[in-house]
Order: sequence, then C-alpha cells, then structure tokens
Amino acid sequence: MSWEWRKIYSYEPHEQHIMNFDTLVIGGGLSGLLCAIRLQKAGKRTAIVSSGQNALHFSSGTFSLLHSTPDGTPVDTPLDALDALEDGHPYRKIGKERMERLIAEIPGLLRDCGIPVHGQGTRNSYYLSPMGTWKKAWLALDDIQLFPDKSGLQ
Repeated sequence: MSWEWRKIYSYEPHEQHIMNFDTLVIGGGLSGLLCAIRLQKAGKRTAIVSSGQNALHFSSGTFSLLHSTPDGTPVDTPLDALDALEDGHPYRKIGKERMERLIAEIPGLLRDCGIPVHGQGTRNSYYLSPMGTWKKAWLALDDIQLFPDKSGLQ
C-alpha cells in the first residue's frame, strides 16, 4: 500500500506550494530519525512531524533493545526473549527473522550517518551510567565502554 501525504504551505498569501511525501514519520526522536533515514535511503520521499523539542540532547550515547520484559524480567539476549512478549508487542509483530535483519542493519546505518557505534546485536551489554548505576545497552557510541557483565570495574 502506498501513501501520499501532502502539505500545503504558503510563502506569500497568494502563493501555495504542495509537498508530496511517500511516508510521514511521527516523532523526531532517535527512532523516528533512524526510521526516516532508512526510508530516505530506500528512495522514499519522507517527512518527519515532531511536536516540541525532542530529548536527543539528553541521550546517554547508548541504544537499548529489550533490556527487560514487561513483567520486569531482565533480558540478556533480546531475540531469545521475543516469545515472552505479548502478541501485540511491536517486536513480536515484526517477528524474529526481521528483527535479526534490522539489528544487523542498524550499526551500519548509524555509521553511514557519521555515528560510530559498537556492541553486539544479539546480546545486551552493560555500561556505567553518569549516576553510577549499571544499565543495559546493545549498542553504544565508540567512546562509551561496554562490559559483558556488571563486574566491569569491580
């Protein structure tokens, strides 16, 4: 199914311009930006609609991927935990095979945008947050140390 989004705007009261888009991404956070970049690279005319200021400037420099299930159970291997999610969960809807493909694609997409990252797509690692607590992440900017477990600096 193809969608065509249009927005009419005006430079002058007597001028109208039409902008055509294949895809409209709602949200200018990291997920929305990555989605829009991926669509644009696939040749889609893409627009992002965002309300207010996003929180990208508060980013820890890490990327989480299913660090725990909805009931709070810690997750070390996100793909293995997909079956524990409810059927309506977005990751379950995407499916394991597609998740594997997207997980493998995202580091390269980030690098193409000038964002060097490291980590394992198949396993969560740990990083020490600015507040001194251990947090899980599957990717991090190259200048952020990831540890295989919480014993990192102990």
